[in-house]
Amino acid sequence: MTALGLKDKGIGMSFKVEDAAKGISFAMVMEVLRQLDVITPEEYKSLEKYYVIQEKNHKGEIVGHTEVQFELIKD
Repeated sequence: MTALGLKDKGIGMSFKVEDAAKGISFAMVMEVLRQLDVITPEEYKSLEKYYVIQEKNHKGEIVGHTEVQFELIKD
């Protein structure tokens, strides 16, 4: 379970990811912060290594990647 609170914006949320071992929770938090304009595009890009999760084979070669894709519904 991951929780995120932005007190100055009056926003709180939580989510549960079944396979949190791959770092998906952090990638989801990064995407939420991006969509809410809490971080700049430059800050988001500079942290890419934390939210684009590279999948490697037994030789250490990159064979794929995992990213999160969702859109927040804003009222």
